[in-house]
Amino acid sequence: CGTNNNACASKMCRDGVCCTSDCSGTCERCDSTGTCVPEQAGSMPVGDCEVSGQPVACRGSCDGNRACTWPTASCKAGTCGTGSDGSPVAQTYSCNMGSCPAQPNGESSCNFSLCSGGACTDGCATKSDCVANSVCDRTAAHTTGRGACVDPTKVQTVATTITAALAGLGTKTHIAIGAGTYNEKLSIGKSVTLIGDGAVTIGQGAGPNIEVTAGAVALQNVTIDTAIGSGLAGVGVRCNGSGSEKLTIVESTISSNQGVGVLSSFCDVVLRRNTIRTNTGGGVSLANGTFVVVNDVIFGNGGTAASVGGLNLGTPSVGTLAAYNTITGNIAQTGGTSGILCGGPMTLTNNIVWGNVIVGGGGQEQLGCTFTNSNVPNGSGTNISADPLFVDTTMDNYSLKTTPTLSPCINTGTTAPTGGTVLDIKNNTRPMGTATDMGAYEVQ
Repeated sequence: CGTNNNACASKMCRDGVCCTSDCSGTCERCDSTGTCVPEQAGSMPVGDCEVSGQPVACRGSCDGNRACTWPTASCKAGTCGTGSDGSPVAQTYSCNMGSCPAQPNGESSCNFSLCSGGACTDGCATKSDCVANSVCDRTAAHTTGRGACVDPTKVQTVATTITAALAGLGTKTHIAIGAGTYNEKLSIGKSVTLIGDGAVTIGQGAGPNIEVTAGAVALQNVTIDTAIGSGLAGVGVRCNGSGSEKLTIVESTISSNQGVGVLSSFCDVVLRRNTIRTNTGGGVSLANGTFVVVNDVIFGNGGTAASVGGLNLGTPSVGTLAAYNTITGNIAQTGGTSGILCGGPMTLTNNIVWGNVIVGGGGQEQLGCTFTNSNVPNGSGTNISADPLFVDTTMDNYSLKTTPTLSPCINTGTTAPTGGTVLDIKNNTRPMGTATDMGAYEVQ
């Protein structure tokens, strides 16, 4: 019948055939027998499931039951707004019943990171990625490569001293420390994260410079320097716990303390992406807890009175992880351990333990540790034993040479980052080659 109704006894020509019913509703058609049936599910016949003047992205399709299925796809570029908590939000425009809305009909919180071009900044590298008065907490940056911006209402700013900021912390969780040298001895008995906002040095007096007595304490982007005195008085950072305390240090420098750089007993300790150097009593000494020591450079520590020069992992608990560390140039007394001592069963992966010295001999560079994919003395199996070819030890640069000779530690670690660690000490992504590099630096 074409389109001629008069050609049909029913006076209803539909879809080129004479139909027994009107069959002009949404998503229906007249078949070859003249029976009105639903359009096939997923079909998009002209004129059905379309709203005039609206984007093609919003056009619907038939559902097989004489109705339309409408998409909820994005139909125009997003915008930025402000949420009820004052944090930026990324606003979206999604198709609604075939139309693109004039006002945003969806949003997602940026969690105090900035919004640009309708999209949230993915976490933070520095506080410049965050809203005003926030800080960038990079405690967990090893998993994604980015930190998290902190709610500004949870941030305490140091006005005079860190001690005063701690006393007035209240329900706040973070302290932002402005650039400068703070000649303070801090005793911390509460859960808090201290973040240096610029070049921050804490110490230069009778230590321990920082002592954790309770709670979960995190230090970030600070230098703990020059604790003066013998024994505990010379310690840079100490955690003296009962088993529930936690100490986390990331992207910081622990240096030139007359005792041990980091000393802990009955605390869980996390050390990531730190430089721990020239501490006379030894670099790090941990006992009775779960330890995570990853992407740290531990060099030039110890001396003639140190029993362990570099890293002492005494009685570690299940879950301890020590990986991607560069432990070099540390010194121990005669009969001691100059590089690393493991006080319990554990396997260390992707480390460099090289060039550590015993004064007068009679000791060892490493004791009690099992290594895989590491550069260590007498390495065998997946380990190697070769000069790592550091770039310039006279300038404390323990990254790996690529010219004129390629370091044997490049692309000889594991094929996937160990323990979810996607960053090296310089916040470069691992791996850059066919496998991760041994030690704290991933060659770019």
